[in-house]
Amino acid sequence: MPVGDARILGYVIDTAAERVVFRAAYAQPYSEVKMVNGIAVEVVHATVFFRQMWMVVMIDLTLACTSNFGSFDGERLHWNTPVVLTPLIYDLSGFVSESIRLGANAELLDESTRNDWGYKLDVNGGTVWISIPYSAKGGHRMSFVRNNNFVEYYSISLYYEHVFTDGSGITTRVRQVKGLSTPLLYRVPFTIDQTVLEEYTFSVYLGNIPHDVDLTAVNLNGEPFTVSEAIVSGYSITKVSHPNGTHGYVLRVPFEEPFVQKMYYSEGILQYSLAINYTLHIMPKEEPYYHSALVTAQIKDVFPPDFNGICTESSIIFRMDHQELGFMWEITIGPHPLTPELAANRGYILQNDSRSLMLEVPVFSVGYTYEDINLREFFATFELLSRDARTLEIVKSTAKRCLFRTDELIVCSTDGVMTVVASMTAALPAAEPLRATLLDPSCKPKEADETRVLFAFEMNTCGTRVMVDESYVMYENEILVTRELLPEGAPVITRDADFRLTVRCYYPASSVIRLFVDRKFKSETPGFGSVKQTSTLSVKHQATPRPETPSRPEMPRQTAARPEMPRQTAARPEMPRQTTLPPTTVKAWSTKDPIEVGPAHYVWVRNGTIRADHKV
Repeated sequence: MPVGDARILGYVIDTAAERVVFRAAYAQPYSEVKMVNGIAVEVVHATVFFRQMWMVVMIDLTLACTSNFGSFDGERLHWNTPVVLTPLIYDLSGFVSESIRLGANAELLDESTRNDWGYKLDVNGGTVWISIPYSAKGGHRMSFVRNNNFVEYYSISLYYEHVFTDGSGITTRVRQVKGLSTPLLYRVPFTIDQTVLEEYTFSVYLGNIPHDVDLTAVNLNGEPFTVSEAIVSGYSITKVSHPNGTHGYVLRVPFEEPFVQKMYYSEGILQYSLAINYTLHIMPKEEPYYHSALVTAQIKDVFPPDFNGICTESSIIFRMDHQELGFMWEITIGPHPLTPELAANRGYILQNDSRSLMLEVPVFSVGYTYEDINLREFFATFELLSRDARTLEIVKSTAKRCLFRTDELIVCSTDGVMTVVASMTAALPAAEPLRATLLDPSCKPKEADETRVLFAFEMNTCGTRVMVDESYVMYENEILVTRELLPEGAPVITRDADFRLTVRCYYPASSVIRLFVDRKFKSETPGFGSVKQTSTLSVKHQATPRPETPSRPEMPRQTAARPEMPRQTAARPEMPRQTTLPPTTVKAWSTKDPIEVGPAHYVWVRNGTIRADHKV
């Protein structure tokens, strides 16, 4: 074919003064692949005709190059080629290999330099074996970030030369330029948890970091730090180099740092957790990528505080020995943390030192619940809660139930039941307890003895009056013993006392969920109560009048769990009282008008505030 057609096909044919140049790319038309010593060799045979003087010169040309692409084993690039490229030799009988040399980028290296760069060249079994270490001199390494992954590859333009002589005595110099490249290599960092529990410090190793990557910042459970800031804050970050050219970092963070998450994982097991986000940069172009890790450490035999409760005649005493990890727990009474301020406000006796804690809770203090109340005794229960200081999850409850002697008391429960034990000894002459009633005469005592009565009634019954202002809801009833006159209609002599005790329960208005809308009552907190003797008339004889008995001062009483409430600073007149069961009507109320309100009705107090007399 004409030279022009050959050039169109991709062949290069040229001449010089002393030589003919013939070049071809791989996989050109008319090329063929032959296996030489098990290795693929691409061969092109060509005959070139040209005119010289009056003659036509014909030259046979052969091109032969090893066509395998090489391989990569993770550390080195490998390529091999036959020692003898048989398509280039006419007479194998006199074949002599004179030299085999290796280089890169079209430059051959001497043996010493080649060894320093880590290039290996071995001849074995008719094959030349060549390997180049990853990232060796003479090649080109490229790194970049793809989808938050560090990616790199290495390529080299290998330069191979073999000089040999065949049986014809002709010396042939074979040179091959072979491009070798690794696939894209994803260098994914990894972490190893090296934490030693006895040190109470996280130790986390971050590895597989290429030599051109630096750690620049860390985020610890949402708290960002540059490397220098972390070191200044006391968190050790140490760089560790490795022979393969990579390096790693060791991060150390104490368990007790504020941002370390602490959780009572299960009974007896405390778990610390640390979420780490590493920021890495490819240098010098500072292209960032990130790596996240989560490490946990579990400490066994960690239990919430263990309280020992002791009953006394007038209180319950709780004792607890401090634990090494006591800071993990918060002691509460209901939703309120036990603090010196809370104890002082509620009348508790709190002693706390480095070894133990003692809490004495007098009966009738805020926080008690009461059961099985009768004239002889009642049960009171006080509960301490232990909760996780971080999550506020309740993990343990310690309740002590004690039996106390009943004297006088008033209890305002969360379900709207008022329980009163009252003494009638102030009446002169003595009033008969069995004749006592509430405002509704049909409401009799549940129990009575010679001097005391026990009433327990729901607050929407027995003629109970209800009043409401901006802060409190007050429920009021009266314990009455009316005189029996003899003869009836013409009182001359009476041996009965006119006895009256006013009993009240106060609830914070914000805690009352239902106010007789559906004839039910529910409060989020117990109320507090008061008992006041409002009148005791003297006994009069026709012949010898006795001096009037002075009014008995109001008796301080305590309910089950009185919440802390602001004290009223301004006093107001005592609310008018009804001496008989009032009609079931409601009208506007003022301090000058009687409260005409029947059972299960209420009026709003628009002026002033309710005063709770002698409430504890």
